[in-house]
This record gives sequence, C-alpha cells and structure tokens, in this order.
Amino acid sequence: MSLLRGIYRDLLDTRSGRSAIGLAPYVDKARSELATKNLTDVQKETARTWAGRALVANEQGRVLDAHEYAHESIEHAALSGDNALLDEIRSAFNAAGVEY
Repeated sequence: MSLLRGIYRDLLDTRSGRSAIGLAPYVDKARSELATKNLTDVQKETARTWAGRALVANEQGRVLDAHEYAHESIEHAALSGDNALLDEIRSAFNAAGVEY
C-alpha cells in the first residue's frame, strides 16, 4: 500500500476511530447518501440547502453570510442542469431581497 493510500485510509477509516480531522461521520453519511442518490440529486439537494441558509441568514441580518450562501446555492443549482430549480431559487432570493 502506498504511503498516500495509508494516510488517506487512516484519516477516513470510520472503523478505527483514527479520523484525525473529524471526517468519519461525513464519510458514513456520504456512503448512505450515494447509495441512493446520483450526482444530479446531490447537486439539487445541496442547492436547496444553501438556499435555505441564505434566506435564514438574510432574515437574521447576516447579509455577507446570506450572499455567500446564495452564491453556493446558485452554483449547485446551475451544476445540476435544472433550469427550473435555478429560476425558483433566484425568484426566492429576489422576493426576500437576498443579493447574489
């Protein structure tokens, strides 16, 4: 086994508890998620999650955070190739006054 593979294994090995950077729970979540979702589904869900964050941050007056979250949302919606989703997200941002 190469050194890089060994380091990678040690960092992400969810069975050993050796995850030095705390990725183990996220790797487990990714395994479950990718067993049932394709990349397009992940992109759409991620776009909606970031959109929700943008709307809430905007409500809380966290304008810079809202702008960053909105950018992420639009990026993932665009990557999904779903123009209706992209339009829906932009409309929600416009209605709420979220700058993107």
